[in-house]
Amino acid sequence: MTRFRLAVIVLFVFPFALAGSPQMKAQTKPPATSAPKQVKLKPIDINSALEEDFVLGGRGIIAEKKIAQARPFRSKYELVSKQLLTREQYDKVKDSLVAKQPPKKK
Repeated sequence: MTRFRLAVIVLFVFPFALAGSPQMKAQTKPPATSAPKQVKLKPIDINSALEEDFVLGGRGIIAEKKIAQARPFRSKYELVSKQLLTREQYDKVKDSLVAKQPPKKK
């Protein structure tokens, strides 16, 4: 009977004793992440941006010369319809592009 009590004590008390130890707490903490903060970049106007703006913006646009030559655009989706970018390329950069229209003359 004494061995049974000792076994019960060890099985139930020992895990709780370990849970309170600093070594066990260190293992259960989530790893600290040092992920860089996302910087909100200003959108590039595909109708007026320089070719360097596409490259320096770091947005991965590879057809900057073709885009500059095919201006003006009514919408940014014309980059796909005119086959300047593939659908996959467009999906990666669509949030960082705009196609501003010049003001109408009176």
